[in-house]
This record gives sequence, structure tokens and C-alpha cells, in this order.
Amino acid sequence: MREEIGKLLEEAPLLPPDDSVGEALRRLSEDGVPFALVRVEGRWRYVTPGTLAGVPRTRALMDAGLPEAPEVPPDLLVREALGILEREGGEALVVTEKGRPLGVLRRSKVLEYLLDQAERARETAEELAAVFRASPLPILVVDEDLRVLEMNEVLSECTGVPLREAVGRMAGEALGCVHAEGGCGSAPACEGCGVRRAVSSTFKKGRPHRDLEATVKVRMGDETRELHVLVNTALLSHRGRRAVVVALQDVTEKRRLLEELKELNENLERKVQERTFELQVLYELSQQIGHTLSYSDLFKLVLRYLHRILPYDVAGSLLVVDGLGEMFIKKARPLPEEVLGEVRGLMLDKFVEIGGRKLEPEDVEEEVIIEANNYRADAPPISRLGTKFFVPLVVDDETIGLVFAGAEAEDAFPEERREVLDTLVQQAAISVQRLKAVLAAEKTRLEAAIEGMREGVVILDRERMITVANPRAREFLPLLTKARLGGKKPVRQFGGVELDVILEMTRSGKHQEVVVPGPPERTFEITASPFGKEG
Repeated sequence: MREEIGKLLEEAPLLPPDDSVGEALRRLSEDGVPFALVRVEGRWRYVTPGTLAGVPRTRALMDAGLPEAPEVPPDLLVREALGILEREGGEALVVTEKGRPLGVLRRSKVLEYLLDQAERARETAEELAAVFRASPLPILVVDEDLRVLEMNEVLSECTGVPLREAVGRMAGEALGCVHAEGGCGSAPACEGCGVRRAVSSTFKKGRPHRDLEATVKVRMGDETRELHVLVNTALLSHRGRRAVVVALQDVTEKRRLLEELKELNENLERKVQERTFELQVLYELSQQIGHTLSYSDLFKLVLRYLHRILPYDVAGSLLVVDGLGEMFIKKARPLPEEVLGEVRGLMLDKFVEIGGRKLEPEDVEEEVIIEANNYRADAPPISRLGTKFFVPLVVDDETIGLVFAGAEAEDAFPEERREVLDTLVQQAAISVQRLKAVLAAEKTRLEAAIEGMREGVVILDRERMITVANPRAREFLPLLTKARLGGKKPVRQFGGVELDVILEMTRSGKHQEVVVPGPPERTFEITASPFGKEG
């Protein structure tokens, strides 16, 4: 087993597949563990209070529709594990060896580990830029006239000048400097010569110099090249005379490599920062998205994180579920009506282009325009959309929505940040899939709870559409309202009485009496109470 996998592996209790949901929840609570595993039809399933939400407590685990936890080998890389989690849309992997489960890899643990590794990689990248120091150097000794007194073999090999010919000549001649051809020190360029200035300063002040940069233009055969060197000098006594030892490090190639490596390090650091940022956003989103129980909240959450990813002027989302569309538009600057209309049209047209069904404006049940956290009311209004970027939202091979980001400037969104948004929308798609399952299970639970009631019971969603009605209610509804179960018309009244009036009457502890003329004449007592997170 890889050491990094071993660090992230968590033990998980095994539950029998015929255990009831209620028994599983009790065991998780009593044992103080957040999750467990169950083997159903040869596949591992992931059990948490969240995956059991909305499932009847008497139902067996094998029938609870639990999410699959794919099996992976113990020699898997952590990044490979994250890739599987993203591809499969799961929250956990089961590490097995010869069919035996060794433990569970959770998405949150994998993300935490990769965030830490990304931070360490960034620190290592910074240290690489400092690893450039000298090795054995070419050396020569010169007098105050810059005439060569001694020169070592390394320098002789570098310049191609034999030792016996170098001694007594000017340093520039020994180095093959093109400016020394008319006499070393006589050319205009000699005044700025780094080697000459370092030597003169050491003779004058008696202090050494270390790693002074200098450029020497030398002739090599028929070619002329610029050598970049580091100059180190120190005062010494040579046969009773004052002299300076000069160590030259040819860093021409290293300088070129340094520039390349600097560019590579900058690219690496940028990529590490982008990956760190991506993992951080995904981690934060994964922590919050699990508590989201409505599509509206989910897409508000996505748009809230969007401004951290792209410098947009206007953004939006479109979600189509059960034939009804919801559109959110978020502005970071004042948004004129004509640009707002363009955004609406772009989103509806793009939705069809990427495989969604054609929507008319009236098919969009709700449109919400909100201001971004960084909204600047005093900024100039958006005059045009120079950058338009769309990411489709696909669940079970069906296009059910999209996310849009736009900016006035051209090419406003870097490619790497677009990739982060792609990943963010994929995470949202996984959550939509999970939310659909949760809501379907909750609807089933509510239908079962009211099915046998003698009273007529109707449940409305926040748009006041009828989502659940028991048999008794389905009998009475035609007498009281034009709205129907599964229809597109919201409930405004019951028996000619406004729903808001009935709600207020119920709050005061009374019921609303409604008389429906006959024959036969019928009298109904109606109460209405809000429930749920949003009331």
C-alpha cells in the first residue's frame, strides 16, 4: 500500500444489507462514526446519514438506493483517486485487497491532502530558483596595469590561450576580448568593463568583490560571442608585489538556463497556485453544497463562488427541471436593460445549442437579478459583452442547464480559470443529481404519509404549484381551484378565497369555511400552514 493512501485511509464498519435504515442510523449514532459500508449485489455502497435522508426507516439498506463506492487498489495514487471521485461523482472510494476492504477514502480527506501537497510543491518551486552557485572556477592573477601574472589551466582551456602565451599579456588579450585588439583599456567600451572596474576597486580599497556580473565580448574563430561572467576578486601579494586574484565563472549557459528555469518556475508556481485555488474552491464548495436542499440555493451558491474564479461583469445560470426553468443573473456593475435582454437571449439560445430543449421566455418560471458581493454601483454601466463564456450542466447525459460569465473586455477570462469553472460546474451537476434523488425520496415519503388520511391534504412548493395531493384532495380540488397536480398553474385561491387570507386565518388559530354551491351544496373547512426551511 502506498504510504500516502495509508495516511488517508479510514476504517468503516460493515453493515448487513438486510439491516433497516432505522437500524443503520441507530448504529451510526451509537458508534459515533460518520459513515459505514454495505455490500449489495457484489458492489460496495456508501452509508451516511445524508445518503439515508428521506428513505423510510423500515426499508432495508439493500433497497435504499445508496450511492456506490467504487473499489480501488491500495497502490493507487491520491491524484488518481481524486480523478475517479470526480469522474464517478462519488463521495468515497473503497480500498480493497484481494476482495477484502481495507478502509475508505473520502473526497474531503483527499482534497485536504492534495491542498497540503500543493502548498509544499509551491515552497519547493521557490527554493529551486535559489540553487545556482559556483563550482571550480577559472583563475588569473593580475598586476595594477591588469597584466597577467598567472593563469590556471581551467581558464586556459576556456579561452584557448596557452599559459605560456598568456603571462605578461593584458587581461583582455588573455581572455580574447574583441576590445583588446587595439590595446586592452583603450577602447570606449573599456570604461564600463566589469572585470576592469572590479580589479581597480580592489587595488584602490583593498576589499574583495564577490560575484560581480560582467559581460566580455570575445572572438572565437570567426564568431563573436558575449560571455556573461561572475567576477570574484581579492588582494594578495605575488612575489613581493601587490596583485589581485580574479576568479571568473562563465555563466553564459547558466544564465540562459536560469532564464528558462525562471520562466519554468513561474509557470510551475502559477500552475500550483491555480491548482491550489481550484482545490480550495472545490473543497469549500463540497463542504457547503451538501447542506443545500433546493436548486435555487445550489445555483446561488455556484454564482457566489463564480466571482472568485472569473473577473466577470455579469454572470448567470439557467436550470430546467421538470419542464420549468429558473434563471439567475448576477451583476458586478450596473446592467442596462438592453444588455440584460442580450444576456437572457444568449442563455436561452446557447441552452438549445448545447442540447437543451427550446425555451420560450414564458417557460422560465422565475428570473432573479442579484448584485454580486463586489458590485460597484458607481462603475460605468456595461456597454457590451466582449467576452462570453458558457459551461453546460449535464446530468445523466441530459443537458438541464448552463452557467454563463460575461465581461465587457475582450479575452477577459484566462484559460486556466475557465478550466476551474468547468470543474465547479461538474461538481454542481453531481449535486443536482444528488438533490434530485433526495427530493424524489422526500416526495415519496410525503405521499406515503398522507395517502390514507381522511382529510384532503395538498402540498405546494414555494411557487405554490401542487406537488403532492392525497386521493381525498384530488377528489375535492376540481371544486375549489383551477390548479391541478402536476399542472403549470399555481394555487391563488381555494373556493374563491385568497390563499394568503387562509394562511393568515390559520395563524390566528381559526379555519376558513368555504361553501361550494350545488347541487349538492358542500361546505369545506380549510387551513394552510407553511413548513420547510424557507417556510
